[in-house]
Amino acid sequence: MRRHSTIFVSVGVLVVAIALGLTASRKSLPEIEHDAYIWQRSWKTSLLESISGNKDLVRAWRVLAAHAGPAGNLIPVSIHAKALVESGRALVMVVRIDGQLPNLDQSHIIDEVLALRERWRAQGLTVAGLEIDHDCGTAKLPGYAKFLTQLRTRLDRSTQLSITALPAWLSSNHLADVLGAIDESVLQVHSVSHPGSGLFDPEQAKKWIAEYAKKSPTTFRVALPTYGSRVGFDDFGSVAFVESEAAAGRGGANSHELVVTPESVRQLMIAVGGQRPANFRGYAWFRLPTEADKRAWSISTWRGLIVGKPQTQAARITAKPNKDPRLFDLVAENHSETDVLQPLGVKLASHCSDADGVNGYEPRQIDGIFWLVRKAPSLLRPKHEINLGWARCEQNPELLVHEKS
Repeated sequence: MRRHSTIFVSVGVLVVAIALGLTASRKSLPEIEHDAYIWQRSWKTSLLESISGNKDLVRAWRVLAAHAGPAGNLIPVSIHAKALVESGRALVMVVRIDGQLPNLDQSHIIDEVLALRERWRAQGLTVAGLEIDHDCGTAKLPGYAKFLTQLRTRLDRSTQLSITALPAWLSSNHLADVLGAIDESVLQVHSVSHPGSGLFDPEQAKKWIAEYAKKSPTTFRVALPTYGSRVGFDDFGSVAFVESEAAAGRGGANSHELVVTPESVRQLMIAVGGQRPANFRGYAWFRLPTEADKRAWSISTWRGLIVGKPQTQAARITAKPNKDPRLFDLVAENHSETDVLQPLGVKLASHCSDADGVNGYEPRQIDGIFWLVRKAPSLLRPKHEINLGWARCEQNPELLVHEKS
């Protein structure tokens, strides 16, 4: 018995020691940092106001500086240098290179990137980092690794080289060569591949992050979405266009509005915080919300997620009497400080004999009961309301109206 007691005590001490070690290790991890992408190509007043008003939560701005055109030449983006300088935040100059370019003159691109960096410096901007956003296929990763190695040799050590990494690369044997040529990476866990996939899946994103953490030899960040898009698909199911902060100018019935809910992103952040990889440094939000960006979250919602503020889950549905005593306007109201998802379906009371919808809502009868339904999800901004339609009812249906998202 004494021998067994000694074993039990030893095991107990070991368990306590491991627990204390894990606690100490978690406490020693640096605080999670937040960067934000400034991806807008038009620097309007609303963007400048957002930069000034949200710098308190941001470690660095990751600014779209240029993109490579069809001919492979860099096309610079006109930026507002004064706003960036006055924000006092670190700057990462991001160069977007289309992954579909058939040929890439690597030396020429590098010359242009370095020349652009010098023009930024001439405007008084301190470039702390350079990020390459090149969403090439896995077959092109060997060439991409050579490009990054060449670029790294021509950068001074004070400029950190990073890339945007895709989950599709996780299965490639050449990913190690790519990550070995850089100082840091940003794993993008939001994308569009086909109509049913949406923009963001928190469970899938969690798996990607865990797998990427094991393969990354350097620190990394995770790009999280703050926006929705209208996505068009061709007859073969491939993405034809993506419309976000700027109109794509394309019609067609084969398009879908895709929305990322703040709650889905919050769930991922909770999961990552509970099992945080040691080489994970924080989030890079894509993109910085503005009050004029109707497909992005409201600024208050984004800030609320960063500081851990609870998110409101549902709008309030009300029925407002009309001049006709049997006619009622149905309204969704958001009295909170954060965005809510508009109801996808509203079931009316059984004594309602007719209905019609507006603002994306359509009437539908199911088992003799009227519903107002919408095909495309959408967010309702704080302190806003939207008219869903009207209903003809024998009495006020408000207490018998049910939301079904």
